[in-house]
Parts: sequence; C-alpha cells; structure tokens
Amino acid sequence: MDFVTLSSKFNGLNSTGKGLLKEADDNLVPTLKARIFKLNSHWNETLKKAKEQNVFLKEGLEKSKNVSLRFKLCCKVLFWVLGIRSVKFLMF
Repeated sequence: MDFVTLSSKFNGLNSTGKGLLKEADDNLVPTLKARIFKLNSHWNETLKKAKEQNVFLKEGLEKSKNVSLRFKLCCKVLFWVLGIRSVKFLMF
C-alpha cells in the first residue's frame, strides 16, 4: 500500500476516534485523547521519515544515472581510442 491509500484510511480512523470522544464516558476521554494524540504523532513521524527517504532515494537514483552515463561515455572514448568499432556485450 502507498501512503496516499494509507492516508485516507488513517483520516477515517482519526475521524472515528474523534467521534468516539463525543460519545465516550467522561472518565475515558483523557485516555482516548492521549491515544489519538500518540497515534497522530506516530503517523506524522512516519510521513516525515518516508518523505526524507524518498528524497534520499531520488538523489541516489540521479547519482546512479550520472555514473552510468559517464561510464558509457568513457567506454565510447576508450573504444574510439583503441579503434574498436562495436562490442556486442555492451549496449549503448
């Protein structure tokens, strides 16, 4: 599941929790509020970490693409210098 799908489910769960607050006995309200707050805090921390990881992965992908392009260019130059016309095992 992706975070968009999970977000909608989490929002539904959060709404249900808030609805329960209205119906709960007065002695349960503080505990329920604390649990809802803790759940929201964990969810927000999860989203924050997911966004950070996404940035890290995108940067890694870009670096990998850059290295791959440079490697291909180096191979082409090397093949040109050595006079190699084609190499079947490398695809450029």
